[in-house]
Amino acid sequence: MRMICVVDSRWGVGREEALLFYIPADMRFFKETTTGNVVVMGSNTLRSFPRQQPLKDRVNIVLSETEIDTPGVICCTSMDDLMEEISRYDPDSVFLIGGASMYDQLMDCCTDALITRVDAVGDADREIQSLDDREGWELVEVSEPMEDNGFRFVFTRYVNHNVRENPTPLDTLIAEAEESGVQAAVGVIDVDGNAEAVEVTAEEAAVDPEKEAAEIADLLAAVQAMGQAAGADAIEVSSGGEDDDETEEDSTW
Repeated sequence: MRMICVVDSRWGVGREEALLFYIPADMRFFKETTTGNVVVMGSNTLRSFPRQQPLKDRVNIVLSETEIDTPGVICCTSMDDLMEEISRYDPDSVFLIGGASMYDQLMDCCTDALITRVDAVGDADREIQSLDDREGWELVEVSEPMEDNGFRFVFTRYVNHNVRENPTPLDTLIAEAEESGVQAAVGVIDVDGNAEAVEVTAEEAAVDPEKEAAEIADLLAAVQAMGQAAGADAIEVSSGGEDDDETEEDSTW
């Protein structure tokens, strides 16, 4: 499996279930790289797409606690099921595309990562660990600086010299967050259209059966990101509602 992602200067990957930047050149690169291949994502990433529909001309595999009956989506309701489904395909044709919690759990299962690094701060509410600081990862390719739609960026490629067969367990992510001294994440989540304010500590997120698995994973990712961001002590986690309007991004993806 391979990882593909666009990050800001702080390794932020998203804000309010949407892209941080609109960079046509990067979107063309994403489309050209993934078309005809397999894309792996969490349910929040699927919901961020236009009309919450899967990407065209690609096999769309989605991890979700609840079944998804959207045509064109292969739904896996557990990480074990997801890994089994991924194993059916050529590893070089499988791309991990988000969101943050999926990257956190699965990045070390990837052989390499195609990272578009934007020289800007995107006010992200989702961050992943810098691959420059992650054990086993090496930066091997950097393009010439480019500019598009007012943003300066480079295309980079990292290689993982320590590929894991199994994803990083959530309890490991919790432990990493706790080691960073982070006690809790505060979030506002839109669940089936109902706004709900929640405060979840790492331990509570692991044991509360009433909370959706996807919400827990996102909050854990938030906890981890907060531990990496100096002075950050709270974060908003939200998912947008369905948009029935046609958007420019629909054809771009």
